[in-house]
Amino acid sequence: MKKGKILRSTTAMLICTMGAAASAQVASPLAGEAAAAVEQGDSVGGDIIVTALKRSESLQDVPAAVSVLSNEKLSTLGVTNLTQIGNIAPGISVTPIRTQAFIFIRGVGQTLTSPNADAQTATNFNGVYLPAEIAGTAFFDVDRVEVLPGPQGTLYGRNSTGGVVNLISRKPGTDFGIDGLLEIGNYSRVQARLGVDVPLSDTLSSRTAGTLIRHDGYFNNGEDDQKTWSVRETLVWAPRDGTNVTAVATYTHDGGIGNTLQNIPPRECGSRCATFDPKALGYYSDADTFISSLQVQQDLSDSAQLTYIGGYSKLKLDSLNTIFTGPPVAPLRFIEDIDSQSHELRLSGQLGQVDFVLGGYYFKQDATYDFFASPVPAQKITTIFRAKSHGEAAFGQVSYSITPELRLVGGLRYSSTTKSLDGFNAVDNAANVRIQFRPYEGKSTLNRLDWKAGVEFDVTPDSLLYANVATGFTPGGFSTGPAVVGQIQAASFEPVKLRAYTAGAKNKLFNGLMTLNVEGFYYDYKNYQVSARDIITLQNLVFNADKATIYGAQIDSRLNLGSHDEFAVGATYLDAKADRPITPVANYSGFALPYSPRWTLNAFYQHRFDLADGAELRGSVNFKYTSKRWSIYSHGVGFDIKSNTHTDLNFGYFADRDRWSLQAFVRNLEDSLVKTSCANAIPGPAGCFFEPPRTYGVTLQFNY
Repeated sequence: MKKGKILRSTTAMLICTMGAAASAQVASPLAGEAAAAVEQGDSVGGDIIVTALKRSESLQDVPAAVSVLSNEKLSTLGVTNLTQIGNIAPGISVTPIRTQAFIFIRGVGQTLTSPNADAQTATNFNGVYLPAEIAGTAFFDVDRVEVLPGPQGTLYGRNSTGGVVNLISRKPGTDFGIDGLLEIGNYSRVQARLGVDVPLSDTLSSRTAGTLIRHDGYFNNGEDDQKTWSVRETLVWAPRDGTNVTAVATYTHDGGIGNTLQNIPPRECGSRCATFDPKALGYYSDADTFISSLQVQQDLSDSAQLTYIGGYSKLKLDSLNTIFTGPPVAPLRFIEDIDSQSHELRLSGQLGQVDFVLGGYYFKQDATYDFFASPVPAQKITTIFRAKSHGEAAFGQVSYSITPELRLVGGLRYSSTTKSLDGFNAVDNAANVRIQFRPYEGKSTLNRLDWKAGVEFDVTPDSLLYANVATGFTPGGFSTGPAVVGQIQAASFEPVKLRAYTAGAKNKLFNGLMTLNVEGFYYDYKNYQVSARDIITLQNLVFNADKATIYGAQIDSRLNLGSHDEFAVGATYLDAKADRPITPVANYSGFALPYSPRWTLNAFYQHRFDLADGAELRGSVNFKYTSKRWSIYSHGVGFDIKSNTHTDLNFGYFADRDRWSLQAFVRNLEDSLVKTSCANAIPGPAGCFFEPPRTYGVTLQFNY
């Protein structure tokens, strides 16, 4: 499809939406009971406040298809890890690979599992960027999740090519309070969470929270289990009006056996089986993560604010498992040590008709990776390397109001990123005699200018039209091997570059009882990174596919019928193809990109039944349909993910003001066996990870 046809289709879609918005400005039969609730500030008509564009504003005022998942919805649907948000947010897929979480938004993401390749969608915790290997461990005691699609190169910089996922943790209240959760389910599942808010003084508040999650393995031999516990301390200090300091520190330990690749097609013993005993083989997963953030906000005047956000994170991982379920069983030991820090200072405010954000940014990451594998009994493979990166950036974005209704938006970000890699690959025979040794090293610096240009128009106070053009990038790097046998220079690959064209409309209808948002998009996606076997060096290297094209549309709607019913529907249409991916093995031109289903549909419905003394019964259903997609660019046998549905059910009793509740739940009602990611296996054709099976249980929550 040509750009002109895409833009004409999007324009027609926007005109239809705006027509509905204009018609909805007249009196509506829906406006009776709920209109009064809106005036009282009830959630029926209340605005959702987000910080996606690094300033606080109503979700309906953000000129982008931002999705927000509140703490209430996360708790209702039992979301306890980052990978689950793909079942409740449109257009996003989260792929777990052991300790890592790879995120795809609208088909843009990273399928390379090699740690020297950066993620293409950024995950931020309280404004601090997290490496992909650490991202999942921050997910507990979350206030909200913001999903911002499309390149965010101006405000967020590198690795935000596909978009940004912002995790915002809960802050302490001004009064003493205690809240918690106890969940019991099948697979011997136990989850406990406790949070305590303490006002230490008139200006200093504390929140201490902890969680414990345990369940047996989803495989018959005990693999795919979980043994996780976390603790988090949050301090908020407000010594005077206009000054606010928030410090957050989180420690997480992940243990258990861990997970493994399941061979496809399934073994004769069943779809979730493995014929070896991981405990007898001594398999384990042991990961310790520390994440911290510091945010200082100082009002300089009524219209200007200075903000500093800094953070430090560390991961120490040691695991022993198998590369695939076999046969034969192939042990793999993986040791990982990552230190990451970042610092951002920005000035935001308003000057006449201009709203602005200006800032500077610095990051540094140092990581060491050790792999020890035995894919065949006669060989032992060792890969050890150290990857470093650091860089700085200066950025600015302004919004100029030509009239109160019409605004122009522009932004620039200049980034400099330096990456280095040094290590070696070695092969020993059964007698521990080294038969191969290949050292490699590389270093490069990338200077990059990203930009954004857009226009916004308030058709009515409740209807916004917008159009944007924006760019983003993910740095290149080095493969874990030399480009030429006998030389030391590591094989390099180019940075990913993406330019996105988006246009959309956001509407509040029927006095705020309904929201209807729609966005069309076209992505020019260059240097897509793929892994392939090099026929000369006989090793896996990273190559760049010259060009890919992505286009589609997303619609989100929410309807509140009084205070008793909430209904939300979101749908995404996506066409994502690699135009010219040519590797030393084959030409894959025209193949669909991984994790880019043609259709996804999300639907959520909740009904409240009034009881005496302010109590309620609440029932909810969350449904997602995802059409067929691929887990790898080459579309190999066993790498397809069939179309599927996923349904979660909840029903429970809620006391007055939600002081306590007791719910029953079912997750993955269909008990579908759905692949999340796949890799080559011996024997083939593929080995895959899977979503959890059907789980059910009860949840007790309290809040005092």
